[in-house]
Amino acid sequence: MQFKYFIKKASLVVFCLIVGCLYINSTTFFRFNLAKYYIKNNQEAKASLVYKKILRKELLRYVILNKIPDAKNSSLLKEVYIGLSKFYLLKNDWSSLIEEYDLWLKVFPNDALTYTKLCLVYLKEGDLLNASKTALEFKKKFNRDIFANLDTGDDWYINLGLTYTKNNLWQEAIEQWDKNTLCYLQQGERHFEKALVYENLGLQDMSIQEYQNTLGFVPNHIDALNRLSGIYKKIDLSSAKANILQTRIAKLTPTHKLEYNLGNKIRFLGYDIRRLKDGNTQFRFWFKCIAKMDVSYTIWLHGTVKNRSILKPDRLIYGYANFDHKIEKSTKDWQVGEVYVHVFVSKVNPGWYNFTFGLWRCYDGERSPIRLVNMHFEDDRVPLGWVEIKSSGL
Repeated sequence: MQFKYFIKKASLVVFCLIVGCLYINSTTFFRFNLAKYYIKNNQEAKASLVYKKILRKELLRYVILNKIPDAKNSSLLKEVYIGLSKFYLLKNDWSSLIEEYDLWLKVFPNDALTYTKLCLVYLKEGDLLNASKTALEFKKKFNRDIFANLDTGDDWYINLGLTYTKNNLWQEAIEQWDKNTLCYLQQGERHFEKALVYENLGLQDMSIQEYQNTLGFVPNHIDALNRLSGIYKKIDLSSAKANILQTRIAKLTPTHKLEYNLGNKIRFLGYDIRRLKDGNTQFRFWFKCIAKMDVSYTIWLHGTVKNRSILKPDRLIYGYANFDHKIEKSTKDWQVGEVYVHVFVSKVNPGWYNFTFGLWRCYDGERSPIRLVNMHFEDDRVPLGWVEIKSSGL
């Protein structure tokens, strides 16, 4: 009697499971077709919401059951996964994309391409810690570099090397640099990054060589000069090589230090203004290039005055002196990491001036003006403050 009762109960449970699975599958396929209908009618936002419900529900179900979907369900989920990914990419919704990739890998842990996509998104978002974790997990699982045999472009390899470097994963970083030497061979900044890795690994001779390589490409790379000088001092406090480098560093150090970030392209380090013996006034500006530029910027330099009588007649209507001028070396040709000392000489009438400058490409009838925004003020001005131009000396 008890055995018959048990058989009835077991049959009921099996029946419920079968009905439940049929209901789940029918609901999933209904939603899938509904999403396709939305896409056909250009309602991508509604389609993405349906796709999201399908993917979350189905993937979580497989995670709980600890199973991999069969071929039919895998094909359906793959189509949903790709459709939802495209939507997130178009909307630049990186956090949702990361969440989707993470969940997908729980069900399909051998999907190498999704690992790579996840690493790329982390790099794009600047999440270097998770990018390096994903890359290392990939290497452990598949026994190859995460970007191997994938047409991502050289920059992604370089970014991965930088990611390892910034997370103090020195051995992984050096392996990455060594495998992609040609990516950075012509750029001093890449030699500098490699030198940092060697230095932190305690490979002193190799770090010295790479810092010297950096200076070969970028002679005024201020960070390379400082670090190389520091290494020489550790070897010998009275090092003549260190003293020579310190002399070079001193020439790249502004008289009046004043630091501003200009559009994440240039770091303004400071200035110097002095009266020359011939009666002209010399302006010197110290700039450090922090990113490659594809625009030739010029400098606008204005000086408001306390006494309008010192202005030239044609400037009285404006109320300030104008010293706009070009930069000797085009900013397009500046090298990342290098310090440029820009010198400008002009006739300036004696008196008090409140100097302000900025970098821009002016409107030329065909192209719109482009300004480098001072990240501190959120406009393009860099205030130098009140300066007295004396009749002799400053």
